Amino acid sequence: MRYTLSLTTLRLLVGSFAAVMALGTLLLKLPASTQGGISWIDAFFVSVSAVSVTGLSTVDFPATFTSFGGAVVMGPIQVGGLGIMTLATLGALVVGIWVGFRSLLSLREELGTIDSPRNTLALVGQIAVFTLVLELVGALLLSVGFLRRGLGFGEGIFQGVFHAIMAF
Repeated sequence: MRYTLSLTTLRLLVGSFAAVMALGTLLLKLPASTQGGISWIDAFFVSVSAVSVTGLSTVDFPATFTSFGGAVVMGPIQVGGLGIMTLATLGALVVGIWVGFRSLLSLREELGTIDSPRNTLALVGQIAVFTLVLELVGALLLSVGFLRRGLGFGEGIFQGVFHAIMAF
């Protein structure tokens, strides 16, 4: 008997999230990510928490992670946040629920339907641009605040970007 593995949307989604979690775990285990190391279970927990955007941590974040480690955590959070927003918006539009974003409503009317790959890609692109613009505005405002509190330029910018992504 021959079995074939078909790549369904659900399998692709689960596989993508699992890959991001695994990559995040491996990157958090790198010596450059932490000050003094981290256990595999803690690295896995932080990575899973990041991609599922729960905000939980088993370690003291500032005392454990370096700036590189913070940047590593930002990646899965960005992927997880965009993934959840995209799925929720697409699901709402498919069943005809008003999402609340004027641009998404006008896009829905413009496209008429989201059943074609091109239309879906356009919607996902709009969600990504909307997200990145809001995060950029937040990062700029937060960076100014951090710089006014006396953090150096590089650290103030990093903290502004980090907190904007975490807050979104």
